Amino acid sequence: MKHLSWQKRCSDSMWNEIAEKYLTWSEINRWYYRIFANEISKFARPEIMLDICSGPGTLGEELKKIFNVQVVNIDLSIEMCRLSKGILGDAMSLPFKNEIFDLVTLCFALHELEVERAIKEAGRVLKKGGTIAIADLNPAVPDYLKIPLSAFLSAIFGVEYAENLLKKWRNLKSIDEIRCIIEGEGLKIESTVTRLDFWIIAKKI
Repeated sequence: MKHLSWQKRCSDSMWNEIAEKYLTWSEINRWYYRIFANEISKFARPEIMLDICSGPGTLGEELKKIFNVQVVNIDLSIEMCRLSKGILGDAMSLPFKNEIFDLVTLCFALHELEVERAIKEAGRVLKKGGTIAIADLNPAVPDYLKIPLSAFLSAIFGVEYAENLLKKWRNLKSIDEIRCIIEGEGLKIESTVTRLDFWIIAKKI
């Protein structure tokens, strides 16, 4: 296994500690994953998919209700993998060969990652004609909304999670920059939706 920085090890420890709470949160907000899965279904008919930084695996469960799809979950948190029955692995260095998945998803994962490397790796394992679907926090949201939302989540997941979220939300690249990175990896943007969150769906050409 590659050497992980102290900061990265601490982050993984945080996710392990809040895994059960995050599962409860995902169940309460399962409606969101269902809506995102339905949006993905407008663009993809996958047989095998990869959910990067899958957490407890809620998005994959919702996609399986729509498609007869084999779901592979991957996360760097051992506790999240236990919940999702997923693979322990790094989004920056995916343990898969090139072009084997019909669909790759990153649901509230990109803000935790190095955007360029994460999208490059996602594109590498995606088949030609396959779909990548990203949902995340909208970096254009002003601080007067980011700060109270982070404070609300602090009460649920703890101060470390909330501070980590706020910092990474503030540092996330703009949606236009993310779109350019996606296109630079040979992907064609099919759809972009922006609210407090954003969705980008693209095809590998």
